Amino acid sequence: MTISGSGFGTPQGTGTVWLGSTLATVVSWSDTQVVAQVAANAQSGVAQLRQNGFWSNSVPFTVNTATISSVTPVSGAPGTQVTFIGSNFGSSQGSSQVWLGTANGVVQSWNDTQIVAQVAAGSTSATAQVLRNGVLSNGVQFTVPALQITA
Repeated sequence: MTISGSGFGTPQGTGTVWLGSTLATVVSWSDTQVVAQVAANAQSGVAQLRQNGFWSNSVPFTVNTATISSVTPVSGAPGTQVTFIGSNFGSSQGSSQVWLGTANGVVQSWNDTQIVAQVAAGSTSATAQVLRNGVLSNGVQFTVPALQITA
């Protein structure tokens, strides 16, 4: 994310950037431009700079996070194919990932509103989530049945 303006100060010194609901990681800083990375847990809020104890004006900032509407099925053993339905997944996978339980799912197909993935070997129960541009989506409870010997 690039923030343009004036009076940011050079060098960065103790300057910080607030993007959405969380402090961001500064990539570069000049008196008129700051480049920062949105934090993984950020939600929509404001963009604002702080330098030498003073806050800049704030502007609304929307974090376009992937949003899961449904996951089908909500449980499955390794190898089970699972479909995510939602929005803002991105038109292609790129460096994005899906989590099915405690491990990355093995992606079969990906588009902006639907992802199909398989539960990975070694995964245990947790959540189904999409990680896009370093930001996690909402989570849906996902159960990976444990193997049990009864006799």
